[in-house]
Amino acid sequence: MNARPMNLALMSSQSSWGGGEQFLWSLGSGLAERGHRVLWIAPRQSPLHQRLQEDGIPSATISGRHPSPLAILRLRSKIHQHGTHVLHLNDSHAITWGTVSTLANSDFVRVAVKHTNFPVRSSAKYNWFIDRIACVSQTVYQTCMDGGILERKLQTITGSVPIEDWDRTTQRKRLVEFLSIDPNRQILLGVGSLIPCKGYERLIHAAAEVRKSFPKICVVLIGEGPERARLSALIEKLELSQHVRLLGFQQQPEQWIAGADFFVHPALSEGLPLVTMHAQVQGVPIVASDVGGLSELLRSSSDEMLGWAVSSEDPSSLTNQLLEALRHQDRSSAMAERGRILGRSRYSLDRMIDEYELMYQQLYLQSHRDRDLRRRVA
Repeated sequence: MNARPMNLALMSSQSSWGGGEQFLWSLGSGLAERGHRVLWIAPRQSPLHQRLQEDGIPSATISGRHPSPLAILRLRSKIHQHGTHVLHLNDSHAITWGTVSTLANSDFVRVAVKHTNFPVRSSAKYNWFIDRIACVSQTVYQTCMDGGILERKLQTITGSVPIEDWDRTTQRKRLVEFLSIDPNRQILLGVGSLIPCKGYERLIHAAAEVRKSFPKICVVLIGEGPERARLSALIEKLELSQHVRLLGFQQQPEQWIAGADFFVHPALSEGLPLVTMHAQVQGVPIVASDVGGLSELLRSSSDEMLGWAVSSEDPSSLTNQLLEALRHQDRSSAMAERGRILGRSRYSLDRMIDEYELMYQQLYLQSHRDRDLRRRVA
């Protein structure tokens, strides 16, 4: 797509690194490579800001989630000096920062992204201050509709991941060495923040049952969060220290995903998790909850299953599906291969950037037409 270069301001308010930040990094980097002028805005102590510094990319900083009057004025000045055409707000608190800092400014359009499938708390800030809300899945789109966001404000743009051809045999060997385990053990890996909605407590309980039939399983969780101490205590209580490992935050988790025998995502609610997308495009067998955007990822357009679907309402379903996946590995591999082929066309990074470029261009042109019309009428 040969889009006219634009001045884009991309803002994240998150102090940690998750799927939303990975999405923003991929989008912003891709847009910059296409000749767009990108102003990055992120908290000073965030992994995103640190990554920008390491790569020598200038950025504006914000501090905390509640902007002070002085911080508002500084950010307003930065956005104005950039000659911004589109202000992209990547999370709920970024919407607060972005709208408060640019009230009464109609020289650019505001785009927000809804990554999660959590219910909309207040539709007002979206309906009043945002020109377009990009939803990462059809399920998130429907959640926004149900929450009172105007349909004309909504658009579905499915997320994507860079498609890298990791050699799975090599990556598995590296993962086995990193974990210092017997290479004959089955590695079940999950990636995500250690928070209740990710369902890791349920996974640990399932591991206690699955090990009775498959005593060599090793469940590996990558990620940090407030649930870490409680999950560690549960692992000790169930005597699973040899079967469940918490690795904390890891750079490039996709390389560990490529080395796993199975990718497990037992979330209770999801938008469209990029980590599961990484597993699919690498051909890793998936066991995941049949909720939100995961339901879309687990099925083809003809409703063909691309992984083992877990009922989030039945705690025993995760145990049962893990056992099925381990017992029927030929079927697991066949579903994973179908998912790999389909996922590489579904989740192309170029496709996603094309869609955001087109949306940005159309919104900006329409805003100027509307503004010119208002001037003529006045």
